[in-house]
Amino acid sequence: MKFLLFLSYVLIVLEPIKADIEYTNTENLQKEELSEKPVLDLENKLCNSKTEDLWKIFETKIDTNNDSVISVNELENYLWKKIKDLHYEEMMMQVKRIDPQSTNKIKFESYLKDIFDYLDDVKILENENLSDEYKEMKQLYKIEKEMWIHLANSTDQTLDYETFYKIIFPEEFPEIESFNEVVTFKAYDSDNDSYLSVQEFLDYSKDVDESIVNIVKNKFTKQIDLNSDNKLDLDEFKIWNKQVISSLGQIINDEKNYLINCCDEDKSGSWIRSEIENNCESFMNSLITNYSMDLKENFKTKKSNTKVEL
Repeated sequence: MKFLLFLSYVLIVLEPIKADIEYTNTENLQKEELSEKPVLDLENKLCNSKTEDLWKIFETKIDTNNDSVISVNELENYLWKKIKDLHYEEMMMQVKRIDPQSTNKIKFESYLKDIFDYLDDVKILENENLSDEYKEMKQLYKIEKEMWIHLANSTDQTLDYETFYKIIFPEEFPEIESFNEVVTFKAYDSDNDSYLSVQEFLDYSKDVDESIVNIVKNKFTKQIDLNSDNKLDLDEFKIWNKQVISSLGQIINDEKNYLINCCDEDKSGSWIRSEIENNCESFMNSLITNYSMDLKENFKTKKSNTKVEL
């Protein structure tokens, strides 16, 4: 969700050149978060006992030609749908708060109140003379306002749900993503010189993910500041931004490669039931099962429907 959220899925950690700016290893953080997911009991119940629950997901939802073989194309198609469904569910949770009457019309004021629910009056963000404590909120407000004006209905400045989805997940729409990059760059260019200074760049990086920037030194790495002029232009910003915030295509490609490397035992470029069941834990720790959450729900449903015979 936007450049201030998403990514949630994958952060590519850049190795600093000459340690101008150092980065924490987000891969370890991701593994620690993953280890906290409630999968261990499910692994014992579903993986070790070789139940059909895992295969059922592949058989009923992924194997579209019913040949009992999961092709790379079937896997990719399912992942596209899976991510979009998860995004839609996330959006609708927000819509229920903003538009409880289900009018299919979302007002900008209602959206702002949901984002800045800790402010008594969101109109304060229109004030150009706010103190530094409002700086980050002001930057976010500028981005939201520009995006809304760009996409809103010209008559009443409302968004229907379909258009609202584009505001929440611009990375799925190339033209909107490009516009979002421009307005994000401008929002963090606090001195309006068409460049991001070191400090302006670090303000943005902190908002994307505070774990990215660990130690601040005097200049950018050459991986970020491509022409070594100690500032970022819009093109450099876009290149760097795409490296740390993965597109849907990158996420799906990474997931596909992970499952090929770990679980395609015969190197055929596809998966049969035995390969999936033999690598149950890997699939449970994958987006394909929503990191075991799909299996957890299936297991709960199955358990609740089980009758106890006396």
